[in-house]
Amino acid sequence: MSSWSRSGDRHVRATALTSVAWIVAAICVMVLSVVPAAVASAAPATAPPQPAESVEVGPYAVTDTVTTASCAGSLYGQYQIMSAKGYVTAPLRCTDNFPYGTATPVDVHFTYPTSGAGPFPLVVLVPGFTGNPGYFDATARIYASFGFVVAVAFDALNLTPESHLLGISAAYQQNNDPHSPLHHRIDLRRTIVGGHSAGAAAALQTAQLAGPLEQATSGQVRLAAAMSIQPAAATMLISGGAISIPTFLLAGELDNTATPASVRALYEQMSGPAWFAMLTGAHHLTSIDAPEYNGFLNGETAWLRFVAGDDSACRYFAGGQWSPRVFPNFSEFDRNRAAASSPCPRSPRTDHLA
Repeated sequence: MSSWSRSGDRHVRATALTSVAWIVAAICVMVLSVVPAAVASAAPATAPPQPAESVEVGPYAVTDTVTTASCAGSLYGQYQIMSAKGYVTAPLRCTDNFPYGTATPVDVHFTYPTSGAGPFPLVVLVPGFTGNPGYFDATARIYASFGFVVAVAFDALNLTPESHLLGISAAYQQNNDPHSPLHHRIDLRRTIVGGHSAGAAAALQTAQLAGPLEQATSGQVRLAAAMSIQPAAATMLISGGAISIPTFLLAGELDNTATPASVRALYEQMSGPAWFAMLTGAHHLTSIDAPEYNGFLNGETAWLRFVAGDDSACRYFAGGQWSPRVFPNFSEFDRNRAAASSPCPRSPRTDHLA
């Protein structure tokens, strides 16, 4: 048994951290009570979403542990559908998690490859404020098709590192459970924290804990990178100077919630390797639209492959011949000095990566 799993005092500290996180979240909710939910906060769209470039899908068949249905099955879901009208093309899909249904508001859903021995890198993906995990079912399946285990973690609020830590803890348990289909198939030392909106801001908060988390888990968990998609809410808790792991920040040109200027400002604070991209014509809800209308996806999967050690994706982000223009829908694509001098990450196992 590992020192992490048998240490009672660490469990106590984790419980205390959870309590503090909920207190912080409650304060944030009071502050945000005058602001509509994430879906409702975007300004009216000026035009219907346009199809993105063809979405790349990896070679792996995938499965998941969640069931989704039309969000119209609940009153809260109907409200979100009305709020998203004009922004998303495909009907929103929801799970039964509160406030959309009666299931627990705190949980982790897994999507993972059904073939290949692994171990596969872990992506912990957190939705936006009050965002339903079902919004990201299609995104998680695309990530997983490239050889990643995706944990969609949520606590309804998604404002602090609590959700990401919940996802990491659940992945640790699955990886060590001989009865789990994920037994010994997750590489926790290549954990990537990500999210959208409030979940994206929380990912950056979690990235600040990379060193303490690795130390607390006796090296069993290592944060390899962070991907922050249109970060909004609680950004005052983010210190770019405290983030040393590779970080990708994505902005939408028409986003009035996480404005391009605010996302770029976070990017410019980063002391570690950082990349910034702005998607042409994207608003705050582009990330929850159907894959063919989500122009972020190809850049996201390339980034995940890059930080996981896939040499075929390295040229997009590292070295003197980097070619970010392979993603034509990004009108801006920058990297800081630390990123420009960073070599391609090396993976101990890359045969499962496309």
